[in-house]
Amino acid sequence: MIVIANIFGQIFCIGLMLALVSGIIGNIMKEENRALVRVIFANCIYCILCIIWQATDGRSLPFGYYFHYLINVLICTSAGFLGVSYYRYLYYIVYEKWTNSFWVYLPAVLLTILAIVSVHTDWLFYIDNNKYVRGEGYILNVILSYVYIVFFVVQAIRGYCIEKDEEKRKRILIAASFVIFPTICGVTQAIWPGLSIHSFGITLAIMVVFVRLQKKEIIKHIKSYQIQEETNIRYRNTVLSSAMQLTIVDLSRDYIEELCVPRNEALTIDKMIADGSIKSRTYTDVVKTWRETIVDMSEEELDNMYDIDKLISRYNAGEKLITDEMKVKRKNGTICWCRQDITIIKNTYSKDYVATITIYDITKK
Repeated sequence: MIVIANIFGQIFCIGLMLALVSGIIGNIMKEENRALVRVIFANCIYCILCIIWQATDGRSLPFGYYFHYLINVLICTSAGFLGVSYYRYLYYIVYEKWTNSFWVYLPAVLLTILAIVSVHTDWLFYIDNNKYVRGEGYILNVILSYVYIVFFVVQAIRGYCIEKDEEKRKRILIAASFVIFPTICGVTQAIWPGLSIHSFGITLAIMVVFVRLQKKEIIKHIKSYQIQEETNIRYRNTVLSSAMQLTIVDLSRDYIEELCVPRNEALTIDKMIADGSIKSRTYTDVVKTWRETIVDMSEEELDNMYDIDKLISRYNAGEKLITDEMKVKRKNGTICWCRQDITIIKNTYSKDYVATITIYDITKK
């Protein structure tokens, strides 16, 4: 039962890791995210090897004796390099740079060498009647696997004591908290060898890291959105002080988000729909009404000025501001000259194209 529970536990860890990768993959260009993905895959490889060991340990297989030795050597190797990946990631969180010092890889390399040597010396482990048995030097397996946590904790304490910048001290505390779960699960594993939960500690720590990254991204997006909203409000107030009409359009959804007439604040898009001036909040319907009031312009010119696909194409070609001058026939039959400015942006989050259409009366000019 313990073996089955261990196998399902490892599968559960792999499932969580793959789910986290799917959440990171959309933002994989960031160096911190790429580093986290490397830690995740190192943990998945370790879990897969543990599953193979759990499923075959104590069972007679062709060449089973050598197979068990090979799996355990690979487990030791993957444990060492999982430690390397995790340590380097924590180091990056604190210092925002990578460490490539030789000593970082030394414990992992030493663990691999000891595991290979143990095939002949039985020092770390040995296979007795197709069962895994701990050797006299097994404690080195634990020490070399978890030495990275000790390294990092010592470094974090030192960095926290000498660092004066509060933001960096906060990053050190956050990174140091990521060693709690691996430590707890590692100690539990040493006390109850039958439970294979050491990989679960790394998995929990990675999940905490992922949540931290998502929180960081959400806060960043909120701040960016707030800045954008404040900028839009200032721009809108400036424009409305001199414009005849301001219209904000979501071109991707063919939808009018706002339509203002400063000289007649009561004249809203909802009222226009109610009195039949326009049919709906659909940009295409509103444009049909606008086109009927413009004189001395060909259908091709009007399409180039209002057609959604053409506007998006012009934006993608580098035209951020599209300006046109035209003659407009008012409801009373008089003719006036207007300038129309269309500013298009691509929404950072929804990827929609949003156009701000401002119309000015330039008849006197």
